[in-house]
Amino acid sequence: LLNSMINKKAKLLKKAADYYQKQKFQLAVEQCKKAIKLFPKSSTPYILLATNEIKLERYELAELNLTKAINLGDSELRTKHLLATVYQKRNKLIDAYTLLERTFNETGDTSLLLDLALTLNSLGQNNDALTLYNKLIELEPNNYQAMFNASKLLISRGDFELGWSYYNARHLIKDKCKHVKWLAPHGLGLELKDKHVLIWPEQGIGDIIWLISCFAQFIQRVKKVSILCDERLKELLKFNFPSADIYTSESIHHLASIDYQLLAGDLPSICWKSKDDLPQAPVLKVSEEQDNEIQSILKETSNKNNFKIGISWFHGKINDGNDFSLYLEDLLPILKLPNIDFYSLQFGQSEDEINAMEEKHNINIQAVSGYSAHDCFMKHSALIKSMD
Repeated sequence: LLNSMINKKAKLLKKAADYYQKQKFQLAVEQCKKAIKLFPKSSTPYILLATNEIKLERYELAELNLTKAINLGDSELRTKHLLATVYQKRNKLIDAYTLLERTFNETGDTSLLLDLALTLNSLGQNNDALTLYNKLIELEPNNYQAMFNASKLLISRGDFELGWSYYNARHLIKDKCKHVKWLAPHGLGLELKDKHVLIWPEQGIGDIIWLISCFAQFIQRVKKVSILCDERLKELLKFNFPSADIYTSESIHHLASIDYQLLAGDLPSICWKSKDDLPQAPVLKVSEEQDNEIQSILKETSNKNNFKIGISWFHGKINDGNDFSLYLEDLLPILKLPNIDFYSLQFGQSEDEINAMEEKHNINIQAVSGYSAHDCFMKHSALIKSMD
């Protein structure tokens, strides 16, 4: 009977592992729970259950199951490391740091130093975080993730030379730039003065928007620039950088011959050698025609005596309560202030929250059709510019 039960548990866990590989995480959870029912004192089903709960972003349940596994005697490094990661996800940073530090002292495993430094950074202890990153890089000179993480701290301290050098180590992180299609040799570190260079948008649209701060400076350094961008940015870039050829994924096959290619994230290391090189004024403008058009729309939708304030309150396509987001209800004391017209600048699915604010609190947050972050950014930028 015991052998039969052990075999049944093994089959359940094998099935759960198969579901995990197929990304059918809820089905995997159900198999783990069946295994736990058979062997409630075995730590393995709890660990596999927690792993699937993490994929489903149910971090509180993941924490409970990992804690249960450890209490049952699991002392594996991976389990404790996973629990520390869950603590980080739940913003329990002190718990994460304490567990990581204790586990490092017990094992001496340097793989923990990366998360230790990251946790210190999240706690605002940047000097200590940088010390740990430097220690890890000294121990593992090819730890490109540690270099990339340390780069932001170095740049914030004004150490641009080493900071950008470490930032460019991201090229060597596995899968970091896997979506980049190389149409020409990488031009980083080469003389580009008389060359035609393609700028490729390696990261999301938010990252590209701040990297646009380098475009004007870079265009002056080379013979010709072509830029690949999101369709939403095309009109804005054409207006602001008329000497550059602007392409989208739909038109890139028309690209003329180029000499070199750079990723947008490469540009700061070329253009910004010190704080004095940073732009001192806005680098993007909207057309007068677009400016006039949005002003006309706002005259009809706002009270001329009120302030116009644009708001964006969550990160991502949906508001799932992640660490970078608020709910509109959290902003209620502000939204109730008099003599203000609020306008949504939000990207993602925000209609339900906006409608709920009007139904529950009689607060109207206006969304101007055709001017959202889903649409043309020339229009979206005009809306932002028009806010008080």
